[in-house]
Amino acid sequence: MRGFDTRAAALTSCAEKHKADYVTVYCMILRMRHFSPSIYRFPCRHRLIAILLLGAGHAIASPAHVLEPVDTSSPRATLTSFAFKMKDIWRLFRDEYRDSPDYAGYMDIESRAERILRTLDPSEVAPSVRVEVGHQAAVLLWKTLARIELPALEVIPDASAFDDTDGPVKWTIPHTDIAIARLTEGTRKGEFLFSPGTVERVQEFHERTRELPCLRVVPIEDTAR
Repeated sequence: MRGFDTRAAALTSCAEKHKADYVTVYCMILRMRHFSPSIYRFPCRHRLIAILLLGAGHAIASPAHVLEPVDTSSPRATLTSFAFKMKDIWRLFRDEYRDSPDYAGYMDIESRAERILRTLDPSEVAPSVRVEVGHQAAVLLWKTLARIELPALEVIPDASAFDDTDGPVKWTIPHTDIAIARLTEGTRKGEFLFSPGTVERVQEFHERTRELPCLRVVPIEDTAR
């Protein structure tokens, strides 16, 4: 436990030093495997990555609704779910975990990060790297959305916009190639997720927008509250 706490504190300090550049921290954690085999004693190395990428908190949802699924019923719901949960986890990381990292926070992030990943469609990513790619894609997408103009919430399609439409449909953020598409098969058929093409190109989107000013802390407000 002491080794975990020491590494978590060191990496958190690094994140602060680099002004919360979590992609930099992500790469540093990957390099840890070359000199820190003890990192594999934990359930999954990717969960430690999630701590630094997505933050950690002890109470995001009400205890009465901890199993409530992420709303991906429409492009509006998916974009809202992704943006707000990313912002909320970072806020908890900043306000609670950063100064007092502990194993409970580390374990808590597992379910929090998984909920965010459920807004992404990683079907075209190799299964062996889906978790790592997913975490990196989530952070880069979040940073990209914070720097581009987004339409007003009421003009983003909700579930009713597709009631009479069968088959593949998607909505693209205006003036971008960032798409949210409906799944047409599998156990999650009918859900709207950030498309495989978006996941594949998110590094490109980030590179093209990284020098733009940050327009907002969180792209859109939480419509679930």
